[in-house]
Amino acid sequence: MLMAKRLLVWHQAKEAVKQAERVREEYANRLAQHDQLIQQLTEKLAAVPAPQTPDEEIAKLLLEQELWMANNERDRYAASHQKEALRAEQTIQQKSFEIVQWEQELDGEALAQYYRIAENKANPLAEVRNNSCTVCFMPLSLSKMSEWRRGKGLVYCDECGRILV
Repeated sequence: MLMAKRLLVWHQAKEAVKQAERVREEYANRLAQHDQLIQQLTEKLAAVPAPQTPDEEIAKLLLEQELWMANNERDRYAASHQKEALRAEQTIQQKSFEIVQWEQELDGEALAQYYRIAENKANPLAEVRNNSCTVCFMPLSLSKMSEWRRGKGLVYCDECGRILV
């Protein structure tokens, strides 16, 4: 497989890990928000004195109902998103293993060039479609296209400087 293609597969695995980590983090944050609300309601309910009037009794019952609803909402969210969080965790483990394997196969200079470009650009790779860079949309010269087709090394876009894959 050409070095640029290996770099692309490695990059895509890294992006999949980042996405899965975002999903996992969002799930954990939402659960923490639910837990915080439940904690606040529990503390508020514990601070309510024994009701003396019917209005106080109603207020306490409404607070208990709010706590019950918050618990149910947390349980519903956890149940509905647990599979998604588990899938994200599996993706992280699988793709992390693949990343390590790909890094062993990649040339150290190719990784160095990737990281050098990544310092200034969000995506250091650009695909070639219709003889053009898909990031800057500038057509590639015939010499660049022939160099890219030969695949002997990394080829860079003349306009945006990204690695062409």
